[in-house]
Amino acid sequence: MPHVLPKEEGLRRSTTDISGRSMVLLATPQAHLWVRAVKEAADALGVPLEVTLFTPPCTEEEAARLWQTAFGVGVERAVLARPDGHIAWITPAEDANPAARAAEVLGQILDRSVSMGHAYGTTRMRRAQRRSA
Repeated sequence: MPHVLPKEEGLRRSTTDISGRSMVLLATPQAHLWVRAVKEAADALGVPLEVTLFTPPCTEEEAARLWQTAFGVGVERAVLARPDGHIAWITPAEDANPAARAAEVLGQILDRSVSMGHAYGTTRMRRAQRRSA
């Protein structure tokens, strides 16, 4: 993850210091749909997730330029990092179903899956896992 200093609850800390204990979602306020979708997917999978809003102490235009420079994407996208600080996923700008996309991608990252149908919130075992269980 690149070094950037977002402000969180009045404190500034580097994005390189954010990770360590859990998956981290770094997002701008404009990416609120992705924040909600990734939080729901993490909850459904029982995965600890820390969310940090990228709100540097500058104008919105300067913040958008800093986000673009650091991550190469627009402010409507969010960045999911693994506990070791490596970027696992950058959300698309738009998606018809952000909740389903977030559940699918987080499940792939963790080699798990979430049933998005009637049993939302429960994990499904993959065929190979069932055979070995």
